[in-house]
Amino acid sequence: MTDAAEKLYEGALELPDEDREALALRILATVPRTTERVAAAWREEVIHRVEQIRRGEVETESWEQVQAQIDEALSR
Repeated sequence: MTDAAEKLYEGALELPDEDREALALRILATVPRTTERVAAAWREEVIHRVEQIRRGEVETESWEQVQAQIDEALSR
């Protein structure tokens, strides 16, 4: 990070939470292709997980099993 960016960051840390959040969102919105990078990362993750399933490295659960676990956790 450049010195200018570091100074900006340090100044931003002194802002109230709400202002820091708003500033971060505005800056993030100006970063090109952020959405594309995130989508690409998720595609890689999905491919990785599918490959793990195909190789038998992980066990899957049916929706009924997952739903029963959710119901049990919520009833506690």
